[in-house]
Amino acid sequence: MTEQPLALDEFWYKLRLRSITFDLPDEKVGSGTGRGEVLSASRGDVLWSGKAEITLNRHSAQDQVKALLDEVRHGGARFLVCDPKRRGPQYDFWGVKQGASTAEIAEVDASDRRRLVLRGMPSGFRLTAGDLISIQYGSDPVRYFLARIQRGGTFGVRGSHFELRVLPFLPVGLAVGQVVSLRDPVCNAVYVPDSYRPIVRRPGHDEGFEFQWRQTYR
Repeated sequence: MTEQPLALDEFWYKLRLRSITFDLPDEKVGSGTGRGEVLSASRGDVLWSGKAEITLNRHSAQDQVKALLDEVRHGGARFLVCDPKRRGPQYDFWGVKQGASTAEIAEVDASDRRRLVLRGMPSGFRLTAGDLISIQYGSDPVRYFLARIQRGGTFGVRGSHFELRVLPFLPVGLAVGQVVSLRDPVCNAVYVPDSYRPIVRRPGHDEGFEFQWRQTYR
């Protein structure tokens, strides 16, 4: 059985993040022609990636975090990541309006993998361009799909369906009824080799460090 990634509160939320990057890199490569045309070709799936910068801390606290990072760097552990500025929708960052409601996939459209139809949210609940959502699917390994909403809107009466446009493209294997996470949307990540900048010891504290990560579906 595939080992589960480190949960948010096991690794990511234990980091004292000073700054991060969290984005989708360009999926295409291109070149120009003498007539001003741009020729492009796809490089495959778009994968989230970023860099985490961790602020200074006490020696003992930084050593504890460093031990976790060793598991990621040398032990090969995977870990879940979340954009701390998009832990919830812009309309309902703290989850108060959502309450006990659960968003679910209402339709699967194999011909349009940017179209996501949801159900289950309260009337008037809004999802906004820039919000993040995630879907957990599959088994051994469990996969984590993370998407940014490109076109949102407002739910109608309870039980009605609601259509979104998202990127990256929806993966094959999603099904009606699967839960869509609006709170703490995540993707599964791995450490990028040779991206670690080590800690510098000071008399009263340890300086911060940084590393890069990249999404994985494995």
